[in-house]
Amino acid sequence: MTASINKNYQRLPGAIAAICLFAGTLHAEPLLSPDATLTRGRPVTSSGATSAQIVDRTTGDVLGVIFANPWAVKSGTGSSTVTYDGNGAVISKIKYDDLNVTGVNGYPAIGYGGDAWGFQNGGTKSNGTRLPIGLKSLESLLADTEYALSGKKYPGNLDVAFDIWLIPHLGFKGGREGAVEVMLMYYYDFAWRSPCKIKKTVKLDATVNGTPTQLSFAQHICVKGNGPGSYVAYTPLDQGNMEKARIKLDLKPLLDDAVADTGVDTSWYLAGIQFGTEYGNPGNTQSIDYQMETRHFLLQQTLKQP
Repeated sequence: MTASINKNYQRLPGAIAAICLFAGTLHAEPLLSPDATLTRGRPVTSSGATSAQIVDRTTGDVLGVIFANPWAVKSGTGSSTVTYDGNGAVISKIKYDDLNVTGVNGYPAIGYGGDAWGFQNGGTKSNGTRLPIGLKSLESLLADTEYALSGKKYPGNLDVAFDIWLIPHLGFKGGREGAVEVMLMYYYDFAWRSPCKIKKTVKLDATVNGTPTQLSFAQHICVKGNGPGSYVAYTPLDQGNMEKARIKLDLKPLLDDAVADTGVDTSWYLAGIQFGTEYGNPGNTQSIDYQMETRHFLLQQTLKQP
């Protein structure tokens, strides 16, 4: 089954337009996340289990968060670091030997907004992209990211992915079991194939390296598969794995698709969005040595008019 959930976001004017018309509906001015070029914050590094907020070097506002997040590294020698250099890049460096065997050992990433545990890192200013935000009030959410993988040895399991948290209400702190987790993967190479049921194919209009195109993804629904506690993953199909790309697409149709297929209420909220890599040792390699560099991270939000 193939579901078309395309969105002609490219018709939207830039942030300079106060009011725009789109498909006959009146929309407010798009709101932008404050540090798309990754240059406004003070340089900072996250290592191990410690996260680090990105803080505006002029105003002191929180612009986001980085985290090395080796949450399932139980044995081995090496390190996981994520650095926001303040000069246009977020750089993840992962290097381990004799790593313990598991599907996913860690998820180093940059994040914006909230999550399922009540943490908040940016997204509260009225003049920028607001997270958490009610899904009903969200018209579109353009994600514009540029990234590149490199390294001596990729792990046996590796992806490049958004990790997106949906929560039932504002102030929610109940964690994974009461939320819905949605992952959109631009790169997916797992020796352990997903145990989750592939329900359908979805297609999204996108711009890749400046060229309009359409990307297709397999939708996997797992864990509970219905209601709170569900996990939905979208893995790349026809376009293959993209180790290096600049990709722009609207996340809102994908979120609507996940909400509909997990059966949660449309009154739920988008808590926050993270972008990074999952890595794991499936048993055919115990050494991991790679780098992920993010050069652009923009979330452009358009709200429905009351």
